[in-house]
Amino acid sequence: MPFLKIKRRFKIKKSDGTIILETKAANLRVAVQIAVERGVSLSGADLRGANLERADLTAAKLKNTKMDFEQKDIGL
Repeated sequence: MPFLKIKRRFKIKKSDGTIILETKAANLRVAVQIAVERGVSLSGADLRGANLERADLTAAKLKNTKMDFEQKDIGL
């Protein structure tokens, strides 16, 4: 039986609760990458607690984004 990735619905929100993106993905890291690939601005997003290890955020728009790590730690 092949390994199946179960997709759940994720909402990426700004700190004020405004929804930036709603999508189905295997996890929040993948949902964030979908947003980046679609050119969605993540400015003001609350990504605290998200495991973004190995996420390609080089094209991400992250101004005023709340994260658990420094942007300089991921090369931004």
